[in-house]
Amino acid sequence: MSVILLVLLGAVFLLIAVLCLPVAFAGRIHLAEKVSGEGELAWAGGLAAARLGTREGKPEYSWRLGPVSVRPRRRSGRDKGEKPRKSRRSGKEKERKRDGFQLVSGWKLIAPFVDRRLIGKTVSFLRYLFRSLHLKLRLEGEYGTGDPALTGYLTAALASFSSESWSLRPNFTEALLDLRGEFRGRVIPAGLLLYTGGFLLAAPVRRLWWSGIIKPKLARRLFKNAQGKH
Repeated sequence: MSVILLVLLGAVFLLIAVLCLPVAFAGRIHLAEKVSGEGELAWAGGLAAARLGTREGKPEYSWRLGPVSVRPRRRSGRDKGEKPRKSRRSGKEKERKRDGFQLVSGWKLIAPFVDRRLIGKTVSFLRYLFRSLHLKLRLEGEYGTGDPALTGYLTAALASFSSESWSLRPNFTEALLDLRGEFRGRVIPAGLLLYTGGFLLAAPVRRLWWSGIIKPKLARRLFKNAQGKH
């Protein structure tokens, strides 16, 4: 019994230690005729890391744990003689209608629980989330609408949000969009989980997900089960 207890305590302490170590993330994106980019997650100063990006329009990923690095090989269906999959369109229209109905009915269920307290809690949580990520952004590039007047209006609107973290140049002669962005930050998973748990257990939020979503689903399931028995 004591051995099992020690193993459980060791597992708990190990999980806490893992969650208390920082996770750093960084990435870059290029938005032009095609969208390309790459991102990386690193835990414990790079002891474990994962990378995701695009190459020739196809996603690529790799991961590293200590000195071991793994990069999966790209699979090609044509090289292996695989036939292209045919798209299934039967019943798609019915699925769209059903999904739309579910969204409307779902909103009707949660709408009575949306109030100022819930909105205030949500805004506070999003502010904390942004601060806890320690985000640093950089955006530069060139844009143009093809209409000098419209480009001028857009430039004036962007000027009200001017920041040292971006450098955007208007092009009044042609329509184009060529943007490059970079971001990086870090977060402590334990702190984020604790604050998220507190947010979900706050009275306005708990009232939304329990009384507005889970409780009605449980009631409908119990009603169907009772009808099935009869």
